[in-house]
Amino acid sequence: MRRFLSVLSIALLFFIISSAPALADIVYTFKGYGYGHGIGLCQWGARGRALKGQSYRDILSHYYQGTQVTNYANIPSTIKVRLFGSSNLSKAYVEGYGSSPLSFIKTDGTYAIQGAVGKWSIAASSANTLKVIKPDGTVAADDLPAPIFIVNDAGKNIIVYNASGSRYHAYTGSIYVYPASSNTVYLVNRVNFEPDYINGLAEMPSSWPYDALYAQAVAARSYALANMKPQATFDLYDSVASQVYIGVDKINETSNGINWGARWAKAVADTKGQVITYNGQVISAYYFSSCGGHTENIELAWPKSSPQPYLKGVDDIDSSGVPYCKDANNTNFSWVFEITKENLESKLGITGIASIKITKAGVSGRASELQITKLDGTSVSMTGQDFRSKLGLKSTWLYQMGGTYPDVDMGFWAFPQIEELTRRYIVAGYPDGTFKPQNQVTRAEFSKMLCLSQGFPAGSSNNFTDVGTHWAAPYISALSSRSIIKGYPDGTFRPDAKISRAEMCSIITRAIGLTRGSASFSFSDIASHWAKDDIEIAASNGIVSGYDDGTFRPEAKGTRAEVSAMIYRMLAFMQ
Repeated sequence: MRRFLSVLSIALLFFIISSAPALADIVYTFKGYGYGHGIGLCQWGARGRALKGQSYRDILSHYYQGTQVTNYANIPSTIKVRLFGSSNLSKAYVEGYGSSPLSFIKTDGTYAIQGAVGKWSIAASSANTLKVIKPDGTVAADDLPAPIFIVNDAGKNIIVYNASGSRYHAYTGSIYVYPASSNTVYLVNRVNFEPDYINGLAEMPSSWPYDALYAQAVAARSYALANMKPQATFDLYDSVASQVYIGVDKINETSNGINWGARWAKAVADTKGQVITYNGQVISAYYFSSCGGHTENIELAWPKSSPQPYLKGVDDIDSSGVPYCKDANNTNFSWVFEITKENLESKLGITGIASIKITKAGVSGRASELQITKLDGTSVSMTGQDFRSKLGLKSTWLYQMGGTYPDVDMGFWAFPQIEELTRRYIVAGYPDGTFKPQNQVTRAEFSKMLCLSQGFPAGSSNNFTDVGTHWAAPYISALSSRSIIKGYPDGTFRPDAKISRAEMCSIITRAIGLTRGSASFSFSDIASHWAKDDIEIAASNGIVSGYDDGTFRPEAKGTRAEVSAMIYRMLAFMQ
C-alpha cells in the first residue's frame, strides 16, 4: 500500500524582502485523492466491491466496522423534507401532474383554494401569513395563517417550480409552505418514508450493480432514521446537507428507452426496513463519493465530532493493492486544483500568508487541522474541513502541493523563487517536465541565468581557449566583455565545471557593483578564503546565507535551487 506524508508544509515565502519581485502571478497546484468528507461508505468503493462479487452486507460491514444489518420495526410512516436545500424563495410555483387539480388547505383543515388547475404560486404576505396567486398573477387568497399545505386532488404528483418558474422536481405526498420572512418562503415535502422518500434519493446511479444499490439504500435509510427531527418543521434537507432527494424523478429515470429508476426502486423494495445498527442502535450512516483508497475517522474529518467506533477510517484496496474506487469512469479518484496566490489569500480570508502547514492529519493522510502563518509572525488555525470548503477542494486528502514542476513541492524552501524565475524565463525545467532542484549548476549554466536576469545581450567573442562553439558561448562572452567573469590562469573558463558558492558570490558582486550592506552574518569557515570579501558583501546585502552550523561552505557546489534563490534575492536587492 502507498504511504503518504502525514504532515505537509507550504513555505510560500522562504525569504522575504519588502521590495522582492511580485509573486502574485504564481499558480499553486494542489493534487489530491477522493471526493467528499471521507466518512463511512465510499460509493465508488461499494461499486468496485460489488463488481468483484461482494454482497451488500459485506460491503456495509467493511465501511461501518462492528455493525449489523437488521430489520427495523419502527419505520415512521412519513418524513418531512425541506426542498431547495436551505434556500428561501421569493415565491414558488406548483402544478398538478397532467393538469390534475390541486387544493390549498389551511391550518384548520379547511380549503383556501380547491380544484386549482395550472401553475399557481405561493408567496409570503407577512412573517406569519401566506398568499396564493393564480396563473394569471392575481391573488386568489391572502393573509392565510402559515403553514398551508398542498395536495393533488387526483392523487397524482405535484410538480414544483422555483421562483423564476423553472421546473425543480415532482413529488408524491403533500407540499407544506412556510414563511421564512416577510417576503420569502420555504417548502417541505411530507411524504411516505417507505418507499417514497427512499425511492426519491438520487445519491447513486441506478445503473450500478445491485449490491452497491442495496448498500446505498440501507445506508440512506439508516442515515434518515438517525437524523429525523419530529418536533421541527422539517427532518432533512433535500441537498447534500442531508441526502439528495429529487422526488419521483429518481424512479422515473430513463435513457435510451431503459427505465433505470426501476432498478433503484427494486433495490429499495428488496431491502425494505433494513438498517445498520451498532449495539442495537440505528447509526448515522454517513457516506460520500470517492475515498482514494482509505476512509477517515469522523473526529479527524470533522474535529468537532465525537469519535464513533463504527466510523473509523479503513483501507479500501483489493488484494492486488488497487483501490476499489479506482475506475476509468471515476474522475474524482484523484484531482488537480490550481489557484493563484492572490486568490488563495482571498478565499482563505487571510492576507500576507507566509506558510501553511498541516499540523494534524487523519489516518488516511487527510488534513484534519492546519496552521496558517502570516508575514508578521501571527498564525491562524483552521480545520481541514474549513480549508476544503473555503478553497472548494474535492477533499482534504492532499498528496502534492506545488507549482510548475512536479519535483518542487510548495513545501520546498526555494519554491517561490524557482516559480518567479520560471515566469521571468530566467530558469526552465528539463524535457521531462522536472526542475531537479538538487542538481549542481555548471559555470556555463550560471552564466546564462545571470545574463537573462540582467537582460544582457548575447556577446560574440571572448578570450577563453575552451569556450569556442560551446552552447553557452554567447552568455559567457556577454559577461566576459563586462569583466564580470574571469577564467583560470591557463586561459580556460571550464564552462562545464560545477560552480562553487564562493564563485557565485564573486560573480554577482561584480555584476551589480555590490558594496557592503547592513545585514548581520557570521561564517566560521571563510576567514582565509580567497572570496572572503565577496562572500561578506553578498551576505551583508541578504543575497546569500549560511548553514545552521554557522558555516558557509564556500567550495560547496551550488544547486539549481540555491542559484535560483540567490538570483531572486539579487533581483530583489536591485529593485
